[in-house]
Amino acid sequence: MKELSRQELYLLFSHIPQFAQTFSMRPPSAPEGLPGMNMTHIRTLVFLRMHGGAPMSTVARWLNLEKGSFTPVARHLIDAGLVECAQDESDRRRTVIRLTEMGRALDGGMHSRLIEEFTRKVSLLTPNEQDDFFASLQTMKTLLDKMDPDDRCAFPHPTMPFAQEGTHPCSD
Repeated sequence: MKELSRQELYLLFSHIPQFAQTFSMRPPSAPEGLPGMNMTHIRTLVFLRMHGGAPMSTVARWLNLEKGSFTPVARHLIDAGLVECAQDESDRRRTVIRLTEMGRALDGGMHSRLIEEFTRKVSLLTPNEQDDFFASLQTMKTLLDKMDPDDRCAFPHPTMPFAQEGTHPCSD
């Protein structure tokens, strides 16, 4: 294996977070009685929308958190009524967390605003730059999948529907 150059390391450790910052949004106004809503809470709701119910360890892994660090996040969302614990339908010994009706409603509003913001930012590019940008993203996804083939929690393919309630494509 070749040794990574300073420039390659700089790209990895500088530009990847910049990408995340460019496309991150501010947390929405917290629902009544839920102060302190942050991006980890938002990302949890997004994950659960995309994947349906999942064990806390799976959600924590996707958020790049230790399970113990994720527990207060889950507790906050449960106490707010946005997420609930339920028995995994495919394995009754296991517990999953999933969105409640209130969580789906909050997430739906955030999702619409997020799509509008993404569209606005991408529209700042010329059509050729947009093509290059999305081709680059596809290349990155292909390469990342090759480097981490066991990542079972990638977002579904665009031709696949989002997870339906009761399905668990990401499990331990």
